Amino acid sequence: MKSSSCVAAILSPSPSERQELALQVFTRTESVTNLAKEHHVSRKFLYLQVLLFCDQI
Repeated sequence: MKSSSCVAAILSPSPSERQELALQVFTRTESVTNLAKEHHVSRKFLYLQVLLFCDQI
């Protein structure tokens, strides 16, 4: 595994954190921009998580 992949794996949110973030975006409890900054992820990532979350429910 490349070192950049290792860093990404360490810093990326866990599956349960991803689901919680998706729920927060979906319910609009906080702005997507603020959530992205707070969790060091992109807004695109958060919107993708919402799509995946909606597929599960």
